[in-house]
Amino acid sequence: MHRNIRSTTLHAWLPAPLQSEQENLALQQWICDAVSKRISNIDIAFTSKVHALLERTRTSNCHPAIFQWYNGVKAANNQEIDWPVFIERWEHALEAASASQSRAKELQSQYDVVIDIAPAQDAMMPTIKKAILMAKKANGTDCEIEVLTDLEEDLQFIIREGIKIIQNFWPEMLAEIKVTLKQLFIFKSEKVIGFVDFGSHGSIWLRESAIRTPLQFAEELIHECSHMRLNAMHALNPLFSNPDSELFTSPLRPDRRPMFGVFHQMFVLLRLKKFFTNVHTLPRNGYDLSLKNNITIDSKLDKIQQNLTVGFDVVQNHAQLTTSGHIFMEELTANNIVA
Repeated sequence: MHRNIRSTTLHAWLPAPLQSEQENLALQQWICDAVSKRISNIDIAFTSKVHALLERTRTSNCHPAIFQWYNGVKAANNQEIDWPVFIERWEHALEAASASQSRAKELQSQYDVVIDIAPAQDAMMPTIKKAILMAKKANGTDCEIEVLTDLEEDLQFIIREGIKIIQNFWPEMLAEIKVTLKQLFIFKSEKVIGFVDFGSHGSIWLRESAIRTPLQFAEELIHECSHMRLNAMHALNPLFSNPDSELFTSPLRPDRRPMFGVFHQMFVLLRLKKFFTNVHTLPRNGYDLSLKNNITIDSKLDKIQQNLTVGFDVVQNHAQLTTSGHIFMEELTANNIVA
């Protein structure tokens, strides 16, 4: 799925709301094009219904429910289509997207963003199962996820204040989040950490124990939304071509990871460095900027810089960069952004 949105490679590590909107539209069109090919041999009895659903999909605002449904379609690509079942699942995905968008609008007055916060897990079970399997692989033990749908007042406060912190210290970042993030899931788990999955693109998952202060929430929100943005960029305009079989030292995890994981970590750390630099240098304006275990902003920045240097070196020395990837890395080097 390469559509070559070339402008993503210049200043690509910085937030770009307008570019993010273009990427959303391109991803949505990609899904519609792929579905159109899948239904090219449609049973004539279902033609009008299917084409009506396709038009609704074109205006679904790149919702995670549509991505989740499409991945089911893609997985069954070689199977004969059971048209009534196919249509029923498609309608369910569109209804789930519409209901989510309505909830998001209702929550705007509470959180000042149009994001579906703490929805039911519904059609996201494939994403949950994938996260559990990955955590089991990393930890060697069984894992569970409890999705929270009724947030306590203190957690609602943390989310509201965390959003305000991003608006105060990096408004461009919040502007991008408002474009890219459709659903925010909060969960409890002893082993599974925050995550995103391109199979439910537009949603992020944050572990409740990792967001105990507004600044922690702001950090985790920027972290996971940055993964989500890079997923879109790389899908539309690849930055590197290393196979997943090649494993490298990873700055944020003890296990060796493919270039996809290392590049993602570098990208996230670039943004966290910018955010915490802003937090360190700009007026506090009365915000609670505490971190867990009494970690200071200075020590936080030092750790981010240390990990960023490791990730950047791995990418610079081992990534099989595309033309766009070279532009991305050359900009970081020329402007001394990593140092």
